Amino acid sequence: MLDEGEISSPVYALASLRWFRPKTGYASTGWRARDRGGSPLLDAGVHVVDLLLWLLGPVSWIAAHGDGASTITGLLGFKSGKTASLAISFAGNLFRDELTLELVATRGGCRLEIRDHNHAEIVRLDRRSAQEHRPCPRAR
Repeated sequence: MLDEGEISSPVYALASLRWFRPKTGYASTGWRARDRGGSPLLDAGVHVVDLLLWLLGPVSWIAAHGDGASTITGLLGFKSGKTASLAISFAGNLFRDELTLELVATRGGCRLEIRDHNHAEIVRLDRRSAQEHRPCPRAR
């Protein structure tokens, strides 16, 4: 979509990863039982950050907060001038595990959802033609 110019140039992104990971069970199987040094950012969030880097380019600054064990939130500023909001949590006891990425661009946007680790789909795609394009208002 980006390469073909369907939604034009990205402006900002919203990314979240919400998994429920109780300490029992999850950390006692496979490689997780051997390596207990991770956090939501290191265990799974790194893949979300990698996706943001792929879409928006190199990061120039980061502001983040979290408890280190279950939840991290942050704002990333990119060298291109774009920004992304990030929320990663293993604490939510939700209906299902979910990763979402919303990308807002100058002529549209999209929302990608990956649910329960095996189902990915673009659930929303908004596009405007060049004729329908409304310039973004400038801050005064």
